[in-house]
Amino acid sequence: MADQLPAETLTSKQMATLSVALKLDGDYTAEDIKELVVRGDCQAWPWKESIAITEIRVFPRQRALNVWLASGKMEDILALEPFVIDFAKANGCTKLTLTGRTGWDRALKHWNRKTITMTRSL
Repeated sequence: MADQLPAETLTSKQMATLSVALKLDGDYTAEDIKELVVRGDCQAWPWKESIAITEIRVFPRQRALNVWLASGKMEDILALEPFVIDFAKANGCTKLTLTGRTGWDRALKHWNRKTITMTRSL
């Protein structure tokens, strides 16, 4: 059974897996994420050779658990969904959101695409 694990329990392989996804954008390093998890700002969900990072987002009318980083094998990441849902409900969240590449559309057919995020380097 997967449980939310504190960042100190992440293996070097999981940190390396996280680094792969972070290189796509360059906004964070694996050490930055570890610090966010240690402070309690984010949650780390390691599973087998994969990892997902979530954050609770508070809006005026609801709370959402946002999955904003995932790296590793798709089947590992998808296996985490029931545990992430349980965590979200236990923390007063009424929905899940996901920030990611367009390929998630194919993997998460039971989710609804609501918006896109675009970036431009300056």
